[in-house]
Amino acid sequence: MAPKPDVDISEQSVRAHYAMLLGVGQEWEIERVEIDQAHRSIEVWARWRRGEALMCPKCRAICPGYDHLMQRTWKHLDACGFTTKLHARIPRCRCEMHGVISVRCAWAEPGSRYTLEFERYAIDVIKGACSLQDAAQLLRLDWDAVARIQRRAVERGLARRMQQSSPRLGIDEKSFGKGQSYGTVLSDLSNQCVVEVVQGRDEKAAAEALGALSQAQALTVEAVAMDMWKPFINATQLVLPQADVVFDKFHIMRLLQDGIDTVRRQEHRLLYSQGDTTLAGSKYLWLKSPANQSPKQWKSFKALLALNLKAGRAWILVETFRGFWDCEDSQEAQSFFKDWFSRAKRSKLEPIKAAADTIKRHLYGILTYFKHRITNAAAEGLNSIIQTLRCAARGFRNFANYRATILFHLGKLSLKPITTHTFA
Repeated sequence: MAPKPDVDISEQSVRAHYAMLLGVGQEWEIERVEIDQAHRSIEVWARWRRGEALMCPKCRAICPGYDHLMQRTWKHLDACGFTTKLHARIPRCRCEMHGVISVRCAWAEPGSRYTLEFERYAIDVIKGACSLQDAAQLLRLDWDAVARIQRRAVERGLARRMQQSSPRLGIDEKSFGKGQSYGTVLSDLSNQCVVEVVQGRDEKAAAEALGALSQAQALTVEAVAMDMWKPFINATQLVLPQADVVFDKFHIMRLLQDGIDTVRRQEHRLLYSQGDTTLAGSKYLWLKSPANQSPKQWKSFKALLALNLKAGRAWILVETFRGFWDCEDSQEAQSFFKDWFSRAKRSKLEPIKAAADTIKRHLYGILTYFKHRITNAAAEGLNSIIQTLRCAARGFRNFANYRATILFHLGKLSLKPITTHTFA
């Protein structure tokens, strides 16, 4: 069989090939392609096709040309290990309504230095990488460039999410840096995602987080779960007056468990002063659920309960309160609480009495639990992932990067640019 003749690849076919790969659109043509074997790079130059009409990107009106901007460069996906870059001068047109304005190029978003395909790929890499530094190494970019891609993806996703309904929200605080540095995290409990992150945990920060909802979204909110932090309560009642405040049951139980621990510590100090070490080393037996105790721990704990200690009476009161959450409705729960509150006030255990008074003051937002049956458990789960992201990043340079990382990974946002050629 005779050998096949060498295929003659013309310059024109090469230009057509890269026009297709880069998705430059029919208004553009590839002027030339240069392949540098030594530096393993491909440089592609595109130009506006002569005779093609210019269109205003805002109103889509056909407009006369004005001039061309200076040459710009966009990074594209690597081809067979060769870095690929696209160069072009963007024409500007004079629109009667919008003045002199740059036309929209089909391969990149305004202000970006990367093609749409590269940004889509970069977003996948950032999602899969442990940190932005790891993503930067894989993408062969510097850290700041990758951070900008991440922030732009988040902005894109937030703009697309404005009409998503969020009937049940959760608001909580999360430590940002060292010391008393906190952020307010607003979560969508129905969709299990983060809605917004704002620096600080005061009323202003909470109002800003809630204010990030569009007007249409805000009207769909039925309830907001939170702890009994006054700034969160005030902000919710101000921004979302139609929404019910639901105090998180796990925070309520933590308040009561803190009461048990305070009783135990007070009693331990008294007994220890008399040479009695009965309560020494027993802290976690009182705070750990019997269902989660080992047989040995449960045996030790039963022995402590049999001693009729103050800590034991506090524990029984708190365990009794757990039945509050099993009530069928708010009316039954209110009756349950009335009986339990009476017992707590007669207990002569000051920490438990103080906790009971706190619960009574906030009963209006606890009884709403039986209407909506929501807790901040999903938000706490998101907080756990936030902590993992923070550890992987080894901290953040500023709060803006912290916010962008959380929303990128936990916002359930539509992050990727659309690659279809459009002037919309």
